[in-house]
Order: sequence, then C-alpha cells, then structure tokens
Amino acid sequence: MRWSPDLRTHCIGLAVVLMAIYGQSLSFPFQFDDGHSIVQNPHVRSLANVPSFFLDASMFSVDASLTMYRPLVLTSYAFNYAVSGQDPWSYHLANMVLHFLTSVAVGVLARMLLGSASLAWLAAWLFAVHPIHSETVCYVSSRSESLAALAVLVAMCLHLGERRGWSDTLGVVSFAAGLMAKSSAIALLPLLLAHDLLIKRGDWRRRWRLHAAYAGVAILYVMQSRAIIVEATLSTPVRSYSEQWWTQVKALAYYVQLLVVPRGLSVDHQFLISDSLIDPYAAMSTALVLSLAGIAIVTRNGWALFLGAWFLAALAPASLVPLNVLVNEHRLYLAAAAALFGIGSLVRSDVRARRGLLWIIPILAVLASQRGEAWASAQSLWQDAATKGPGMARPLIMLGFEAERRGDRAATIRAMSAALQRDSTFVPAYVSLSNAHLDLGQIERASQVAQTATRVRADSARTWIQLAQVENVIALRARDGLRKRAFEASAKAYLRALELSPEDADLHDNLGNTYQTLGRPAEAVAHHERAIALKPDRVESRLNYGNVLLMLGQLEDAVEQYRRVLAQDPEYVRAWLNLSLTLQRLGQDEEAAQAIARARGLGWEPTP
Repeated sequence: MRWSPDLRTHCIGLAVVLMAIYGQSLSFPFQFDDGHSIVQNPHVRSLANVPSFFLDASMFSVDASLTMYRPLVLTSYAFNYAVSGQDPWSYHLANMVLHFLTSVAVGVLARMLLGSASLAWLAAWLFAVHPIHSETVCYVSSRSESLAALAVLVAMCLHLGERRGWSDTLGVVSFAAGLMAKSSAIALLPLLLAHDLLIKRGDWRRRWRLHAAYAGVAILYVMQSRAIIVEATLSTPVRSYSEQWWTQVKALAYYVQLLVVPRGLSVDHQFLISDSLIDPYAAMSTALVLSLAGIAIVTRNGWALFLGAWFLAALAPASLVPLNVLVNEHRLYLAAAAALFGIGSLVRSDVRARRGLLWIIPILAVLASQRGEAWASAQSLWQDAATKGPGMARPLIMLGFEAERRGDRAATIRAMSAALQRDSTFVPAYVSLSNAHLDLGQIERASQVAQTATRVRADSARTWIQLAQVENVIALRARDGLRKRAFEASAKAYLRALELSPEDADLHDNLGNTYQTLGRPAEAVAHHERAIALKPDRVESRLNYGNVLLMLGQLEDAVEQYRRVLAQDPEYVRAWLNLSLTLQRLGQDEEAAQAIARARGLGWEPTP
C-alpha cells in the first residue's frame, strides 16, 4: 500500500484516537509480572547487555526460574530504561506505539486480502479501538504479544506482496524477530501454508523454498529454546494434557464471545478447568468448531478455512502448552485480526452493514477507555478482577499482597483469608496471613495459621519455615519454661524444612542459631559449616560459625572466623564486638580494646 493522502489521514486519525483512549496509561504503574522482568531485573538497566539477551534466556527475569527466550522484548526494555529509568511512562508509550503500528499493519494486510481500501481501514479501526486489546496496551509485559503479532503481520504483508527477492528475505527476518519476542509468532508457519494452499492454490509448490526457509528459522528457534519448551510441556506441566485440551477447546467459544460482546473483561477471568467431553461447555464448543469446519469443507470455502486456520493457529501456542492462566485477553491479539477479516468479507457487499460497523467504533472506543481505567493501580486492577470473578483466588491473593505492601494488615487478613477459602493450597497466602497476625500482635492466631499451612502443604519447606519463625516470636515473648519449649518447636520445624530443602543455607544458619539459643552448640556446628560451604562469601554465616566456636570454647578458631568476616566487611560492628570479647578471654586486652574502638568508630555505643 503506497503512502497516499488517504493512508496519511487514517494514520493520523488512528494516532489521535489511540492517544485519547490510552494516553491515561502513561501515568499507570508497572503491574504484576513487570516487577520481576523490569523493575527488579538488573539486566535491562544497561544497553551494554543487549547482545547477551540473545544468548542467555535467564536474563529475562531477576528470578532465574522464570527463564524465557525473549531477547527483543528485553532489548526494548533496555531502551526504555535508558529513556526514563524506572518511570513507567516511556514503557507505556512504547506499548501504545506498537499497538498503533499493529493496527496499521492490520489495515495494510486487510487491503491485500479483501481488495477494498474502505474495508481495510474499517478492520484497522475496529482492531485499534477494540477493548479486548486494553491489556496488551496497558500492561507493559504484554508487549511481547504486540511485538510478535506485528512481526507476523509484516511477514504476511511481505509474503502477499507482488515484489519478490528482498521482500521474501525481509519476511523471514521479520518472522525471526517475532520469535525473539514471543513463541506465539510460530503461528506464521501454518498461516503462510494455509494461504498458499487455500487462497493462492498451488502457490506453495512454487514457493516451497521460502516455506522451507521459514521452517528452518522455526527449527533454530526451537533448538535455542528447547530447555524451556521441554520444561513447560514435559518436565513440569502445570496440568494434565487431558485437562489442557478440553479446557482450551471450551475456551475457543469463550474467546469468540469476548470478541463479539466485550463485557466482563478482566485480568483473571472466572474460567474453570474441564477434563473431558462430558463437560457440557466443552462439548458445545467442540460441536461448534466441528460444525463450522464441516460447513467450510463441504462448501469448499477456502477463505473460511483460511480464517479458521488463522484463528486456531494464533491461539495454538498458548492452548497446546499448559500455562498457569487458563484464558487471557492478550492471547486474542493476533487472532482478532482473523475475526475482523471475516467480518469485512461478510459486509463486503452490504453498505448498510458497513455503516453499522462504523457506528460501533466510537462505542468500542469508549469501552476501551473505561477498561483502561482498571489498570490505573494494582488495587483497582485486582479489585475489578475480584468483583467479576468472585470464585477466583488469585485476585484476592494479589489484593492481599497489595495491602501488605501498603502496610494495611487488616486488609491483608481479609483478602488472604478469603483467598484461602477458594484455594487452600497456596503457600504464600498462608505466610502473608500469618505475618499480618504477627504484626498485629495476634500471636496465637498467627500460630494457628502456620500450623494449618503445615498440615495442608506438608510438602512445602516454606510452611515449616513460617511455623519456625512464629515459634521464635512466641519464645521471645514467653517466660523461661515456655520459652525453651517454643525454641525446641522452632528447631523441629527448621529440621523438617531442611528435609525438604537440604541445600538452603539460610535454613542451616537459622537452625544453628536456634540450637545455640537452646544451649546446644555441638549440634549447631555442622549446620553453620554447611551454610558456609553453600555460601562461602556470606559474612553472616561465618559470624554465626565464629559464635558457636566461641560457645564451645574454641577461642583461637573463633578469632580466625571473626577476622575473616572483617576482611570481607570491615564495617561489620557485631564482628568487631565479638572479636573484642574473644580477645579479652584470650587475655589479649590491647587488641580487644582496639576492636572496641573500631566498633565505637562505626557508631556503636554500649548499653547503659
């Protein structure tokens, strides 16, 4: 499509309208996954890391367990950080620009497929203002979806264009870029094949080398991401494949409903798992899909089969791989284009219907603006989800965490208590709830919550750690007889946690310190030694080891440990004090006095 006055007018109009709808998002905060992938992720804070993004998938997050191969997304974050640091405005602006470009790409591709400029721009406008895309625009982490979709649409436009040579090469490059944004870009392979089989019949034979090139890029991507793919699909899938299959079959009808009637939009839809065709919703959705496919096949409607293949292929990556969230609005981003192309073909010869769709555009724009307001804060986002999904635990859990961040203990207790009624297995909710009771001085209630957690999730080290910490608090507030009993209960809980997580240095240190408090230093030694072996550079572990050696009367060895601590951290006041005490016992009064002087120089004052 050439840069004509008509194209320029529509682009300016789209930009103005999108700014009116989503301009408010420039002041919105980071949300949810933005925390680990942007706010807490040190890798995106330097453009010098950009080459490493393409080699090391663990740089996607501050949490190495959340590995994803999305180097193009990380690169865009690094440029945003260079512009505005951790101020979200530039990140949201980039999301808006990507949505604008994707909307234009939808229009360009629609012009090629439908052969009508007016239908093309109708599709572009409907795509741009549809409220289903609010999540992709307002949620920074959804940028991966828009980047991947834009790359797929550009590759499709290049594939359908009349020019060859460089266009084909650029199409393959665009496909590679899409895969480096999100795996959903793999949908391009069946889209191109379906087009050359069903629309330009027989074209795939003439262009088989190009299809082979696309397949080659896909194979390279799979090889690069094979560890991540194996973990998500084979090693640790979040649900069985029978549940995944029937749930996602049911989701197809639900997604169509959201596109046609975008009501009840939410960051966490109340959508339940299905595990067989016995589920009536899964059965109805299956019947609908098979009926539509049968009609298209019988009538030999290649266009309908192509659009159906597009819709299914766009949803396939998230449907075939079990993910934590069952349905998600941003997964419809690329699939929505197929739906709009289908609508365009239906109203091609009906002027009144086309005018009717024009009237829908301002309605959708208003709905999109209203939906965008939910993303204004974590509180508004998850309260909206909790209201629309009263049976869902996650919105309440997120509300509880937000209340915890604000220091509102009462709100934390209300939210986490309600969440655990819906999902009694979520360990962090127990921990948050127990800590909120502790902060309010409700020790007995905190203990009850921690004990319940160990019964419900006896397989989780974190529940036993929480119980141990609560018992420590009880011990510190109890009289002598009860204090010892509470510390012993804490030690037992730490031991149970260590059985589940034997390589946790913190657990070894905590258990060793508890044994020291109980006057059992001989049992503490092995745990402090293990903590040092696991984290040899951590000064706290070596200080603890020095303390237990001091208790055992091994004064020279204790001095050595304290000096090693101070070699790593010369301003560690507690190490200077313990060193002074040990030197005094060794009769080295002058050195002991020097150690005390260093502690005073660092701000320590003796307690009157």
